[in-house]
Amino acid sequence: MSKEPTTLLDVIHVIRQLADKLETMAETMTEREVQTFEQVYPPEEGNTEAVQKPVSVKDTPTVSISEIRAVLAEKSRSGFTDSVKALLQKHGASKLSGVSPEEYASLLEEAKQIET
Repeated sequence: MSKEPTTLLDVIHVIRQLADKLETMAETMTEREVQTFEQVYPPEEGNTEAVQKPVSVKDTPTVSISEIRAVLAEKSRSGFTDSVKALLQKHGASKLSGVSPEEYASLLEEAKQIET
């Protein structure tokens, strides 16, 4: 039997883990759906704007915002709040939600490099 959360931080940690699992599951289901996609109607001739390339799940970032949030929160709790703020500013934002998803992977790697 797993240990029950005793503090609010423990509950938040469990909720983040659940969110990560749900996100992984949704990505897997979406990828399966995209792989089985069939075009029902042929594209209209002369209307090239209506034809769009299907979005691939592989084009989306593989790093979730919750992963980054967990690492940054741990670094901040360890006394590196100023380093975390500087890192966010380096990526053009004052808070994590302002960071572009394209920057998630590099932000996560740089966050892991903050000395603990």
